[in-house]
Amino acid sequence: MPKSISVEAESPDDSATMFSLRIDDLIVGRGLTAAQAHLLVGEILERVVLPRRKERDRAGNPGTESVATPRH
Repeated sequence: MPKSISVEAESPDDSATMFSLRIDDLIVGRGLTAAQAHLLVGEILERVVLPRRKERDRAGNPGTESVATPRH
């Protein structure tokens, strides 16, 4: 789980510049537009907060059965 996510302007003097995306101390994206950086941060946060269905199924958590599954 990431401890920090930061979006940094590649040219500190120009807010209309491209951005870098950093997770903890690792740069994961360079030359991103503001929209791309926004989208990536949203994807990262979604994966942290909402585990994917396959991961839940592998973990054997209850409540992952389909509603359409008949029970006998």
